[in-house]
Amino acid sequence: MKTADTTFCQEFVIAAKQGPRLYFAPLVGAFKAVREEAQRIYQINKSDRTLLPNKQD
Repeated sequence: MKTADTTFCQEFVIAAKQGPRLYFAPLVGAFKAVREEAQRIYQINKSDRTLLPNKQD
């Protein structure tokens, strides 16, 4: 019966480690998406500035 107890304990530890990952996965994914979108917009704005003529006031 020692093997069954050990297997159960191992599975329990694995599940306990994966729980927070599953819980926070949507938050982490949303954060990454926002960061990627901000970087994309930054790159678009950066390329738009290079196409504009210099203003001479």
